[in-house]
Amino acid sequence: MRRDINEPIIEKKAAAFFLYIAIIQAIFLKFPYSAGVMTGKTEKPAPVRLPRANKPIAPVDNRIDWRILEVLQRQGRISIVELAERVGLSKTPCAERVRKLESRQVVRGYQAVIDPAAVGAGHVAMVQVVMARTNADSLEQFNAAVRQVPQVQCCFMIAGDFDYLMKIRTRDIDEYRALMRDVIANLPFVQQTHTYVVMESVKDSSELPLAGLTA
Repeated sequence: MRRDINEPIIEKKAAAFFLYIAIIQAIFLKFPYSAGVMTGKTEKPAPVRLPRANKPIAPVDNRIDWRILEVLQRQGRISIVELAERVGLSKTPCAERVRKLESRQVVRGYQAVIDPAAVGAGHVAMVQVVMARTNADSLEQFNAAVRQVPQVQCCFMIAGDFDYLMKIRTRDIDEYRALMRDVIANLPFVQQTHTYVVMESVKDSSELPLAGLTA
């Protein structure tokens, strides 16, 4: 049988191909491909660390505790003796329930309600904020910065045509304009703001509708 004159060439190419495959396999065994980067380590890639979420607070499912909360949010300075009478408990069990509600952070604190006009904070503006970037790092930088501005009474992240809604209290429109120019406009990654000046406060309450939420 006649041998094809091209057979030696084909055999050499085949041998070179298999040698190439063997070299590639050896490289990958020594330097595994991990997380899109060639490394000289054989360990598994470190897990991605996500930001730690706030620990959820267990819901209040006891009617007596619910009643205690209704009274406390209206009369934070009420005595334990009077509170106990209002909710139908003796002094010691009532005090213990209040202590547990505080330790669980259901009751976060007690505050005096101050007349804003009396302390020069009667001017209110609602401000819509549009961010230039909305990745996690940008939002966290903005959140951290806005918490340091005392005139920002409330700030909410919004799902909609803008990213944040802020409630800002100042003495007057001139003080607000200075705050907007010097502070708000320079918060991290703020691209655009829209201001809506409040003409009248029809209802402004921090009281939760506990009576309507009671199971």
